[in-house]
Amino acid sequence: MDQWAILSEVVRRGSYQRAAHHLHMSQSSVSYALARLQSALGIPLLRMEGRKAVLSPEGEQLLQQAMPLLRGFTSIETDANHLARGEQVELCLAVDNVFPDILLFPALRTFQQRHPAVQLTLLQQIRLTAEQAFEELPADLCIVPQGALNYSAKLLYAVELLAVAHRNHPLHAVQPPLTNQHLAEHTLVQIASSAATIPLQLQIEGCRSWIVNAIPAAHAAVTCGACFGWLPRELIQEELASGELKALPLATGAERVMQMFLMLRHDLAANSPALALGKTLETHVHRQTEQGRQSPLL
Repeated sequence: MDQWAILSEVVRRGSYQRAAHHLHMSQSSVSYALARLQSALGIPLLRMEGRKAVLSPEGEQLLQQAMPLLRGFTSIETDANHLARGEQVELCLAVDNVFPDILLFPALRTFQQRHPAVQLTLLQQIRLTAEQAFEELPADLCIVPQGALNYSAKLLYAVELLAVAHRNHPLHAVQPPLTNQHLAEHTLVQIASSAATIPLQLQIEGCRSWIVNAIPAAHAAVTCGACFGWLPRELIQEELASGELKALPLATGAERVMQMFLMLRHDLAANSPALALGKTLETHVHRQTEQGRQSPLL
């Protein structure tokens, strides 16, 4: 691993001399380590272009495979330093329930693999605010629908809420486009926390409503045909594809976007695992967005 780390540093710095200076090694020690690595593998990993050391095609492929291992060992050493100082390596993440689990849990799995010594607590809550996350729970970082003045916020993702109803719902028999007058004749499921007085969706004048405090409950109410409502597109992709749920052809407001922000406590230590988790979340969300598997980041 030391030899691969030296190779990475040589490529990053562009020369044996600069890598040796950064690693506090002699240039001859760097050269010897890389000569041993290339001899053991039986293939050249570096070539010189002028005075700059660059990877060979084989070296580029192999170093790309080695980098996750190098990062993993670095994380283990960081966690070990915490434990050696008698510090508890604990981390609390608070997430608004609207944020898709399909994005959240793959990122958490990657973080767990890189930081096995960290005890992670995940708290999910509807209508979560940064003040609740940091002052009441308390969390080290959170994903919430809106930022707060006292905390730095970074736009992470845009959740698309789509107006839908079961395929047999009476609203689908109405000649489109549907207006609020049409909707008012049926039952709307709305999502609110136990402490919130304003549901997640806007009120429709004269419309009957069920108030629930969880996304799965809203999903179930719509799927059984009792209600219509705005649900996260990621949650209902399979039902939309199968035709079990159908989008409502509203005159306006059929799609609503909820921006989700990643926020960290302002008093985190420089080596806090919360910083690494935040970076992992950003990387996973951006990768999914670039691959076109999820709705676009705003």
